[in-house]
Amino acid sequence: MPTPAYQSGGTNEDGEGDAIDLRPGASATFTAVYTINQQDINSGQVDNQAIANAVDDNEIQFQMFLMTVTMATVIQRMILPKLY
Repeated sequence: MPTPAYQSGGTNEDGEGDAIDLRPGASATFTAVYTINQQDINSGQVDNQAIANAVDDNEIQFQMFLMTVTMATVIQRMILPKLY
């Protein structure tokens, strides 16, 4: 599983410099690259998920499921020859 790398956005609201802070309406961008392998092709799909863990100003922790994309169609198009 790839490790996301920070690209841009966010601030240092708490002055601790330990993690990127976000105020309401703000955003931060992270990227990760994953190379599809033979096992992915054999299984017929790759699921892309992003989960954000956070603590609000009242120290309440929460987790947000940001997205999921199943790429089965993309893989199928990559490995199947065209039929005429």
